Amino acid sequence: ECLSRLADSGLTQAQRAVRNVGAVPHLIQLMSHQDGRISRFATSLVSSLCPGDVQNAEQLFESGGLVLLSEQLDSGDERAQLQALSALSQLSAEPVQAHAIVENGCLTSTLQLLEHPNQELRAYAAITFGNLCSAGALTPAQLQHPSVLPHLVAMLSSSNALAKGPAAAAIASMANQPSLRQSLHELGG
Repeated sequence: ECLSRLADSGLTQAQRAVRNVGAVPHLIQLMSHQDGRISRFATSLVSSLCPGDVQNAEQLFESGGLVLLSEQLDSGDERAQLQALSALSQLSAEPVQAHAIVENGCLTSTLQLLEHPNQELRAYAAITFGNLCSAGALTPAQLQHPSVLPHLVAMLSSSNALAKGPAAAAIASMANQPSLRQSLHELGG
């Protein structure tokens, strides 16, 4: 009941209340609650309250919330994936947070969701990926990893325009290395 009221109280007021009482760590714990209703409310609140609020976002990182958001990406539940990507797309706009997102294992799942049938999921995944690239959160080794490189090449021919620019820039940065040129060529890039 309390989670429902907090969710309905309005973003600014709810962010302030959550920050003032230090509730983010508790909400993060509730994200993995066995009762699906409680878990969904907590995930929704974390997804909407932490982005855009520096203190709440810091608490999200310190409390292990990114790991739970990463798990949401892999859950197969479109609603949970959408909430997680919504939060990550906003959090990834800050370089420090973008690096933490990559460090917490969200990259591969985000890339896979770029090809999801749900257009809204694809859009949030593209925004997140673009932010990660723009923030310099992806090292050349990560971009060249066998689990990432095929996604980058596939994004060049994707209908998802938001993903094409960052993918092209990432591939262009690799093209000056002979060993990578061969890999790119083999993948059709």
